[in-house]
Amino acid sequence: MGYQIGSVFGGALAPIVATSLLAATGTPLAVGAYMAVVCAITGICAFLLSETYSRSVDETSEATRERGPGVQEPTT
Repeated sequence: MGYQIGSVFGGALAPIVATSLLAATGTPLAVGAYMAVVCAITGICAFLLSETYSRSVDETSEATRERGPGVQEPTT
């Protein structure tokens, strides 16, 4: 459900923000800068994600209960 809501906000707001930036500044460079910032944020978030490929669902649930939500497991 969160993915779908995020898609609506991300997909719907990006053209609105880009149009507003273009109208306010009159140059497409502002839109390019906006896109670069959004891409940088996406890249940083993807880099900080932890890999869950080899973990079972039970291991992930137990680790979350022990450490609390939002705490990443150290990588080896």
